[in-house]
Amino acid sequence: MKKIIRLYLPASLLLASAGIWGAMLLYAGQTTVPRGVTAGGLPIGGLQVNEADDLLLRESGRLMAQPITLVSQEPPLSIKADWSKAGLSLRSDALLQALDQLQEGSLWQRVKFRYTFTKIWSLEVHYDESVLKKSLNSEWEARQFGALKNAERVIKPGDQISYIPEVKALRIKWDTLGAALIAKAPRTLDAGDAGAASDADRDPGSQPVQVQLPLGMADPPVTVSSLKAQGVNRRVSMLTTRLTGASGRLHNVEAAAKIIDGMLLAPGEVFDYGKVVREAESKYGFREAPVIIQGRLVPGIGGGICQVSGTLYGAVIRAGLEVVERRSHSRPVSYLPKGQDATFSTGYINFKFKNNTSGYLLISAKAVNGTMTVKLFGSLPSGVHYEIRSKTVKTLSPGVRYVSNPALPAGLRQMLQQGTPGYVVETYRTKWTNGNPGKEELLSRDTYPAQPAVVAVRTAASDPGAGQTPPEPQIIEDGVKE
Repeated sequence: MKKIIRLYLPASLLLASAGIWGAMLLYAGQTTVPRGVTAGGLPIGGLQVNEADDLLLRESGRLMAQPITLVSQEPPLSIKADWSKAGLSLRSDALLQALDQLQEGSLWQRVKFRYTFTKIWSLEVHYDESVLKKSLNSEWEARQFGALKNAERVIKPGDQISYIPEVKALRIKWDTLGAALIAKAPRTLDAGDAGAASDADRDPGSQPVQVQLPLGMADPPVTVSSLKAQGVNRRVSMLTTRLTGASGRLHNVEAAAKIIDGMLLAPGEVFDYGKVVREAESKYGFREAPVIIQGRLVPGIGGGICQVSGTLYGAVIRAGLEVVERRSHSRPVSYLPKGQDATFSTGYINFKFKNNTSGYLLISAKAVNGTMTVKLFGSLPSGVHYEIRSKTVKTLSPGVRYVSNPALPAGLRQMLQQGTPGYVVETYRTKWTNGNPGKEELLSRDTYPAQPAVVAVRTAASDPGAGQTPPEPQIIEDGVKE
């Protein structure tokens, strides 16, 4: 008997284990929502998961189609919409995630998760204000409440700074409106006959829910206060140079001046004249005017643009600003003292400076009435100004460059071009504070190479001095191309 019991007991345990294991497989393998589960008051227990998803989507969509009215007393407004058109939706992301987990994990994890599955789920209201903003956009607000207008900074005669005040207007307070919509939005689905009739049959045609449209006076992006906070308080420097040349050169100067006129540099920002030249050429185009190649004037395109950079450079150093990149011309220019010019060559030479003040810097540039004038406005203390002094420390004698002319008799020389001397120039800056000078600062040491005389001989290779001048790169200054 004991032997029978010993044989029967393991077999019984094995059968029992197999039964339990099978029951667990059946229980965990169900594809339905656990019994007794509700979402927003809507029974979904026993439904296939995909059926529950569809039912929730349909019923929440029906609920979100309930009409609402956005109202305002002053000015009187009544805007009809519904919850979905106002950007609201109703769902339970946590429930959908939990339903997905019913089929995840080990057998024991799935059994445990289904057995302990939460029975009552609430629905959350999600709000996307961009939906309503598509209809109640800035153009609609401007039509209803009037346009916003930025404040303006005006430079009056005598370089006095004044302001045209901004224009405010009513605008929707979107944060407040969003909170009001979320607070009033329904969260409970109709559990009575969900899925038993069409949406049209179950639409009760209820009265619209009224939601107050919150309005408030709004500022435009630019106000007098924001302009004053930039620190553009007064004119801190200016420089005027005389304009000469044909109409092409004057056009090029005006084109570059228009780009920098009104430019505003933030504290720490670096001005890049190369960008100005590219924009001026793109917007206005450059015309034919003499450019500089190897210290000589030749026909080209864009001649004159360096009068703008040079005049600006003069104003910059007189405002005490930091020069990042600058080079003098290969020959002195007529409109500025030696040592105080700033040339430009695309891809080779640029002019850059940094606004090293604590406030913004406003550039005014005008090419009118035969003059090029640059004024800088900023926050330099009224008792501070800068003086500039340049001196020639060395004069360079011109050499001679020989060229061949077989038509000349042997021993005869012909002067084709006179040489011009070169210069080494030092430029200094002194800061004055309340009438007292500070230490003089060396700004630059510039070399203007001497330009050799050009002499024709019968055979240059056999003439004394032949080949003494090596070829130089063809760098175009004060223009963009030949």
